[in-house]
Amino acid sequence: GYFELKNRFNSLPLPSVSIIDLSKTGVLQPGYPIFSKVLIEKIKDRLAKKEQIMLLINKRGYSSYLTCADCNYVFTCPNCHCNLVYHKSDSMLKCHHCGYVINYPDSCPNCGSSKIRRVGFGTERVEKVLYELFPSIKIARLDTDITKIKGNLNKTLEEFKNGEFDCLVGTQMIAKGHDFPNVTLVGVMLADIGLSLPSFTSSEDTFNLIAQVCGRAGRGDKKGEALIQTYNPTNYAISLGAKQDYSSFYRKEKEARMIGKYPPFYHLICLNFSSKSEEKVAISALEVKKEIEEKKFESVFTVGPITPYVEQVGELHKRELLVKFKKSSEVKKYILNLLALLSGKGGVNIDADVDPIFY
Repeated sequence: GYFELKNRFNSLPLPSVSIIDLSKTGVLQPGYPIFSKVLIEKIKDRLAKKEQIMLLINKRGYSSYLTCADCNYVFTCPNCHCNLVYHKSDSMLKCHHCGYVINYPDSCPNCGSSKIRRVGFGTERVEKVLYELFPSIKIARLDTDITKIKGNLNKTLEEFKNGEFDCLVGTQMIAKGHDFPNVTLVGVMLADIGLSLPSFTSSEDTFNLIAQVCGRAGRGDKKGEALIQTYNPTNYAISLGAKQDYSSFYRKEKEARMIGKYPPFYHLICLNFSSKSEEKVAISALEVKKEIEEKKFESVFTVGPITPYVEQVGELHKRELLVKFKKSSEVKKYILNLLALLSGKGGVNIDADVDPIFY
């Protein structure tokens, strides 16, 4: 069944929402890459009024990665070859995929230079910049680095609700279900982050996150306001999320998925290939693609093979092949039989992820 909630809880008005285009000249505060002048002024206003603020950036840590200013070397994980994220709180570089950790480097391992640059923003860096801009501000931070300690999540939320903090900085865990009557300003620091994820649901997830976090403002007797900072102000997930226009988003997303042959119009199976030999894994993925296409199933399409985001885990090289199809039972049976026949042969392992979210 379908039931539409046309009014907000307690019939309170929705917050006013503004989209801040960070690509425009003069919008950003000089020296602070993702803090717009408007956001800084709004925070200053709320602090003066003793009202609370929530700032969302859906990335933990301090910087997205470190690079050498002299030779452009990027610090990556030796296990999965992803960028290591800098965490300032414990001065460590961490892989968010496999858990690999090293101390903050004194120099570049490639050229020996001590000129190490920190690139990108996470929750820790937003917190640091806020202290620089507003030295007396009281800030709580919520991300998985904080909540991995038992009791920290509920403790922080309760203290914020009781007014012990002026501002709550966090990842998506601050967006859903919280009721803080004194929060009158919500800021989405960079709405674009979710759109870059390798998932056909990235637009839906971005829309939901924006709609949910904006709803945290103005839940008491004071009018709420939300600012959404982005480099893609015309993206429909962002513009419609700001309006909380679920119907229009549904129509746009439905059309995009229909054209792209994604659920709910097509079923998906992602075939994951892994081998110690990069040449063998590439050849095997191409051979399976050819095998599937030669069967000439009705309404069956293959995408790839591609090198996945995490392209290597330890000694294993990886490839992915996505299969899109309408008639579920026939194709699934064929692929399962194919895996039983081929997996493990020639040093290449193949497994199937049925109805994958990330691709």
